[in-house]
Amino acid sequence: MLIFKQSFPSLNHKIFQIYFLFFSQNLEISVGARLFGDCLEDTRTPCDIPAMGYDGNCYSSGYLSNGQTPYFKIYDTSEDEYYYAYPTENYDYQSRSFNIVNSLSVSYDCADPPILGGQAFYDDCGECSGGTTTH
Repeated sequence: MLIFKQSFPSLNHKIFQIYFLFFSQNLEISVGARLFGDCLEDTRTPCDIPAMGYDGNCYSSGYLSNGQTPYFKIYDTSEDEYYYAYPTENYDYQSRSFNIVNSLSVSYDCADPPILGGQAFYDDCGECSGGTTTH
């Protein structure tokens, strides 16, 4: 489970709305979610995002295994868009663990044109790679 301390995070300077959804994923399989409006309750500050693991049963096939790093996405209901979100610290999944980060952030990648929440990144050679790039 990931817990982030920031009570009102922003997406490109836009305050999260009550109906934003936070997802944890193992590749493209959702392994947890939290409605941001749930995080506004007095009993849920800071906000938690579950990240469920594989327990040997069929229903959890494809869920996280110990040592895998979950991905995070935010769904903006007002734009009908999903954005990759990056925690201030990365933790590998460990069964029954609770990891605390300061915040999740969504920013523009290095693609041309830049994409909000995109996956392009600068590689070891300083080249913009991945995402929608051809490198």
